[in-house]
Amino acid sequence: MIFPCTSCGSCCKRISKVVEMLNIKDKDDPMYFPYNWDKEGICEHLDRNDYKCKIYYKRPLICNINAISKYLNLNTKKFYELNISACNKMMDEDGVPLHLRINNK
Repeated sequence: MIFPCTSCGSCCKRISKVVEMLNIKDKDDPMYFPYNWDKEGICEHLDRNDYKCKIYYKRPLICNINAISKYLNLNTKKFYELNISACNKMMDEDGVPLHLRINNK
């Protein structure tokens, strides 16, 4: 099972909120976010042209739903369902086209 990300960039536009919510300041913690964001909270590695992550294959753990699920030993199906709901809400807020919404079926 793999998380059905559509690469819309909505979560990357809110990375500052995620980092603040997790409040992980220990650089040795696997969930630590080592990068910066701009004044709007957008990750420095989000490509503003295509909304893709410029470091996708080296992204930190908190940016990888599949890896987080395994790392925290969570019920993958339920974790994905929660994240799909959050993703679609962010996409609604950002006016992301409907074809990029995640179908939870």
